[in-house]
Amino acid sequence: MRSPKAIKPIYTAVNADAAAAALDAFEAEWGNRYPAAIRLWRNAWSQFVPFLDYDTEITKVICSTDEIVILTADSGVV
Repeated sequence: MRSPKAIKPIYTAVNADAAAAALDAFEAEWGNRYPAAIRLWRNAWSQFVPFLDYDTEITKVICSTDEIVILTADSGVV
């Protein structure tokens, strides 16, 4: 599944409360189409929340690195 851009506010939120609100908004808009993604986020919430403690610069690197990995995997480049 390619995540809709609506998921970005979850992992770029400034704190856990903002991320939870963003997840609720994502679920309201996309929950019927992506119920497994909602379950995944909710089940892994305690592992995700510490990620929000990193500085913005670090989270940008982590997120952009993840995008590079996804693009590399999609293109078949190893």
